[in-house]
Amino acid sequence: MAEEVNHHHTLKVLENCQISPPPASVPSSSLPLSHLDFPFFYCAPVKQIFFYDFPHPTQHFLQTVLPTLKHSLSLTLQHFFPFAANLVFPPDPNLPHILYSEGDSVSFSVSESTTHHFTHLLSNTPREITHEQPFIPSLPSPRTLKDGTLLFPTMAIQVTVFPNSGFTICISFRHEVADAYSFHHFMKFWAFISKKGDPPSEIPLPLHNREMIKDTKGLKPVLLENLRNFPPKNPNEYKTPHSDLVRHRFTLSRNQVEKLKKWVAIKAQNWRNRSGDSIPSNYFGNCLTSCYAVLPKSKLVGENGICEAMNAIGSKIRGLKSEAFKGVELFESSHKFSHSGEKDWSHLVQVVGSPKHNVYGTDFGWGKPKLGEMLHADNSTTMCPSDCRDQDSAIEVELVQKPLQMKKFSAIWEQQLGDIIAVS
Repeated sequence: MAEEVNHHHTLKVLENCQISPPPASVPSSSLPLSHLDFPFFYCAPVKQIFFYDFPHPTQHFLQTVLPTLKHSLSLTLQHFFPFAANLVFPPDPNLPHILYSEGDSVSFSVSESTTHHFTHLLSNTPREITHEQPFIPSLPSPRTLKDGTLLFPTMAIQVTVFPNSGFTICISFRHEVADAYSFHHFMKFWAFISKKGDPPSEIPLPLHNREMIKDTKGLKPVLLENLRNFPPKNPNEYKTPHSDLVRHRFTLSRNQVEKLKKWVAIKAQNWRNRSGDSIPSNYFGNCLTSCYAVLPKSKLVGENGICEAMNAIGSKIRGLKSEAFKGVELFESSHKFSHSGEKDWSHLVQVVGSPKHNVYGTDFGWGKPKLGEMLHADNSTTMCPSDCRDQDSAIEVELVQKPLQMKKFSAIWEQQLGDIIAVS
């Protein structure tokens, strides 16, 4: 393996390679994009990291773990081939689509870190969000064909080894290809093959039929026109996170969750097995819609602010249940204008992720993750709920703020949580 020292990131690059499905295992395939995929052209790539214990030298990792990870990834991509494909953005009047051709692959890199303390990265104390940046893979830049067609690679993976401590698996992927439910389906499938050696019978194969997503409101032409006016960015053009921000996790125990259920609402709604179209749970793609609740500041910061927020969000979610995809246009608009600068959405607080993703069930054969984080949530307008590693039915909520704001939020969190539970 060629060794290259990356001085900027204080990592030693051990290997850069491409991982493809097994030869001739996937026919050339073109998948259309549904109207639920289009809004995510305006989103930065999704970035998820998993931390695993591995108290052995780097060479032992390279000889034992790495071959298994690469082989099982290849077998998994045979079924989840859109992650090895290209997202095609052709000139008008052709439609954007996902195209897999024989030999397409995922960028896969392996690095070693000797300057980062693995235990510090796992600690549940506020830490600078730039600490994880060296472990995030960059998606390859898009290629431009002679006719102006853009080809965007859809996934990149970086494995970082911490000698005698552990390793991380960090994945960047384009949200237009899949939502978090599909991504974690992919991860569970990959982990199972890595651990057991064979494809799982208890995990269903992904369903790639995009035609089952019905555009009953005729949104696709409108979304496509907006996309032509605001073309997608190179994924590496998105701003790097501010170095003055910190990331911190807050945990709700099972008992607290039970008492707080009536207060909790999740912005993004997954409509698999919920909408009138009966979309199955193994559908691969985007199957999310959104709602936006608005309150005057005076009500939100008032004595009954939590109740006001709960009622406003609950009302919006109940509205979605009667008309599943009515929030798609507003969702697309918020991301489009936030990146074009035409409208200030900095006041918007959004919730991404879900405890139902079972992040801590992603066991490649070396135990469940010590930590899982969504690194694309790198600003103060996003909060990320997740399952909890050490407590069944508990919930972790991850926030990014400036240190002073995080300290204030922590104090308010403890006070409000105590007050709510005391009267529950």
